[in-house]
Amino acid sequence: SFCTHARYRLKKYANVTFFDLFHFSRYLVGTEEGLIHRCSCSYNEQTLDSYTGHKGQVYSVQWHPTIPNIFISCSEDWSIRLWHQRRYDEPIHSIQCSQKPIRAVQWSPHAPNVAASISAEAIDIWDLSISTLDPVFSLPVASGLFLTSIAFSQTSNSILVGDSEGSVAVYQLKGFKNAPAQDLIDFIQSVVGNKIMY
Repeated sequence: SFCTHARYRLKKYANVTFFDLFHFSRYLVGTEEGLIHRCSCSYNEQTLDSYTGHKGQVYSVQWHPTIPNIFISCSEDWSIRLWHQRRYDEPIHSIQCSQKPIRAVQWSPHAPNVAASISAEAIDIWDLSISTLDPVFSLPVASGLFLTSIAFSQTSNSILVGDSEGSVAVYQLKGFKNAPAQDLIDFIQSVVGNKIMY
C-alpha cells in the first residue's frame, strides 16, 4: 500500500518535506537534504530515480498538470527548478529568485506556462512563455507577515495565499494570456531534445 511504502521511504532517507501524487501511480518526494525522489506505488522497496541540484531543503514539488514528465520544485537555496523525469543529473532550468528561501511553488491549472511562488515576504507570478529568468509580476506583502503556502483556485483564475497569522488572502490574476502549452514544450525540447521529451 501507499502508506507502507511511505513508511519505508522515511526510514531509508532524510526527512520528507513534501510529496505530490500523480494519477495514483507515481509520486515525487522532496527531502530536507535537497534531493527529490521519484517513486512508484507499484514498488515498495526502491526509488525509481533521484534528482540532485538543490543545495538546501526542498519546500515544494509538483508535477505539471498537463505536460507529461515535467515537474517544478523550490527550495531554501533561493531557487526554483524545472525538471524532466528522465533527466536526473540536473534540472532543465534553474531560476535564482532572490536572497530568500522560496517557500512554495505551484503550476496554474488554467494556463500551462504560468506558475506562482512565494518567499517569506513576496508573491511572484511566472509566465515561462514570456521569461524564464524573471517573474512577470511581484507583490510584496505587509511587513511582519510570513507567507507559508500558495494554491491556485481550480474554478477561477485566482490564487490563495496563507500566512503566519493563519489568514488566507485571495488574489485574482488579470491580464495573463493563456499561451498554448506548446510554448513551454518548445522551450523544454530546446534544452533536453526530442529524444527524451516523452
